[in-house]
Amino acid sequence: MIQETFSLRIKHIRCLLFDLGYTLWDRRRHSHLWYQAEREANQRALSVLHTYLGAHRLPSGTDEALGERLRSLFDTHEHDLIRRFPDQEPGTPELGIAVFEALNVRIPDSLPLLDDALPTLQLLRERGYLLGVVTNRLWGGKVFRADLQTLGLWDVFSPDALAISADLGIRKPNPAIFLHALSALGIPPEQAAMVGDSLRTDILGAQQLGIFTVWQPRPQQRMTIQSHEASLEGVTKPDQTESVSPEEPSLLQDFIDDTEDGCDVDYLPANAQGRDGYLERYLRGEITPDLIIEKPSDLLNTFVKAVEG
Repeated sequence: MIQETFSLRIKHIRCLLFDLGYTLWDRRRHSHLWYQAEREANQRALSVLHTYLGAHRLPSGTDEALGERLRSLFDTHEHDLIRRFPDQEPGTPELGIAVFEALNVRIPDSLPLLDDALPTLQLLRERGYLLGVVTNRLWGGKVFRADLQTLGLWDVFSPDALAISADLGIRKPNPAIFLHALSALGIPPEQAAMVGDSLRTDILGAQQLGIFTVWQPRPQQRMTIQSHEASLEGVTKPDQTESVSPEEPSLLQDFIDDTEDGCDVDYLPANAQGRDGYLERYLRGEITPDLIIEKPSDLLNTFVKAVEG
């Protein structure tokens, strides 16, 4: 009966919505590119401050150190606003717009697509599925759309169905951001699927509307899940920390490092369960995605052909 229900829901899906960060690209796979691009963006922002304030009004230190400090202050401020107002995209003071834009780390320079991402999206389009984006990002607008064109994503997604928090002023898990993309496609929630890495914003957010949910856990999350399942079976596995490569930091580092998609992380406020509360809820069976995949191409095993509207 469960399989019949699953198959029936899949049969009626006509549209797939995608998160971006850690779903179609993952900066840890090419972390050197990200950090190089971030350093360059820091220097651009510092140059803007030099122009506005003059060098004599800036703290002492090397340009690299000052750039890193500027980035850290910016990240801390943005993350604090997102924690306090999780459904709203933080605004930028007019005086700081130039600095804000300079801090933007361009995607093609720093975040190569996962190897199977573009071929998977192209094949899904060929199978008749409408494709859209629902993502939390601090940076949007023309620059972001230009980045999508450079990556080859502009041609696979419906341009009107790009629901980007920076442009709309609302963030996942707010239902309105999902509805924005679905409205552009003329698709009701029950005929859509949401694909993403975040239990909090992608899975729980989409489930509020009855959207079919596809969870793509990050590598470290998968390791935690495997260890949990092994413990239930009485199997002892080696300490996970010994097998984590430099490209796959710990879960804590995921939370600290998660900025390129606007702090879209599975944490609870500091006064609640803790930063990994949503993963813990999944392990307890309190959060249940409809489908779990390891990589984008796994979608092709389930979404074989879209029904005609």
